[in-house]
Amino acid sequence: MAEISDVFFVDGIRTPFGRAGEKGMYWNTRADDLAVKATIGLMERNAVAILAGLPQTVPGLAVERMCAGAMTSVTTMGASIGVGMYDFALAGGVEHMGHHPIGGNADPNPRFVSEKMVDPGALNMGVTAERIFDRFPHLTKERSDRFGMLSQHKVQAAYDAGKIQPDLVSVAIKGADGAWGLATEDEGRRPQTTMEDLAALKTPFRPHGRVTAGTSSPLTDGATMSLLAGVGAVKEFGLAPKMRMVSFAFAGVQPEIMGIGPIPSTEKALKKAGLTIDDIGLFELNEAFAIQVISLLDHFGIADDDPRVNQWGGAIALGHPLAASGVRLMIQLAAQFAERPDVRYGLTAMCVGLGQGGSVIWENPHYDGKKKK
Repeated sequence: MAEISDVFFVDGIRTPFGRAGEKGMYWNTRADDLAVKATIGLMERNAVAILAGLPQTVPGLAVERMCAGAMTSVTTMGASIGVGMYDFALAGGVEHMGHHPIGGNADPNPRFVSEKMVDPGALNMGVTAERIFDRFPHLTKERSDRFGMLSQHKVQAAYDAGKIQPDLVSVAIKGADGAWGLATEDEGRRPQTTMEDLAALKTPFRPHGRVTAGTSSPLTDGATMSLLAGVGAVKEFGLAPKMRMVSFAFAGVQPEIMGIGPIPSTEKALKKAGLTIDDIGLFELNEAFAIQVISLLDHFGIADDDPRVNQWGGAIALGHPLAASGVRLMIQLAAQFAERPDVRYGLTAMCVGLGQGGSVIWENPHYDGKKKK
């Protein structure tokens, strides 16, 4: 009989993220090849006997939740492990926004707009970000610009300190001239960004608006993959998990203001875990737009520049290959847990296009109960 099990995040790995489009490093690389490379890299780093290869007897499935694809694959497989259906699972996501641009192949039901189920602007994520400014006037463009600038600076500082590179798997890429190269770093970083630079940018989603390219995640290609395991598998194979899944939740909000989705999903996840926001010592929040993250921080009374939040920067600098991003958040949180035994709980959270939010709370296996000196 199956037994209820704890669920552990054993490891995670990702490809470097590349700019989407013809000038991006993955223009001549298939999306499925990116996913395969991330999977192979993860397996090579975790020589568990049961994962020596993936024979045809190993089942698989795909899920679709737009921005939260990878996050949903983790929670779906984690839940299956939790009720004893699997011992191990690989869970991740891939997005090739150069080959499959937003809206490029979309065919939304015309009833959504004609029957006024949603406002037409709800189909444009930049417009929904502008509406957060409308709803919360105290969340100013200057605050958003500063958050975007600091994301760039924090990512570069993390690169300079060697924090990001250990969890990247290199990918062979082919240029327009037919020459082969190697993708080893995230491509879209702009570490020299200043407030003056950001103030001068156009507002493409609204005349005289407040959302710019500098406070939005760029269109990005990339893949992520994680290894999950139940408590029995952890013991049998002597694994050293990096995190334990505590709770997760998804929530729906008005599509017209989808960026606030992580607020109710985080409240639900906290309630399920019996925790409060004050119990969370590290936050990895997906930076779809700076204003979207700031709205969550403001709701919970957390400062925009709180050192617990996105310590190594986020999607504004690294990019947001939609379905892949959830596991990137987990990879960075797991690495920070290893450095912070004083922190017990961490949160990964993100907004989801068309009106959802997703949140996962994790426990640090390195926690020692001692306050940081």
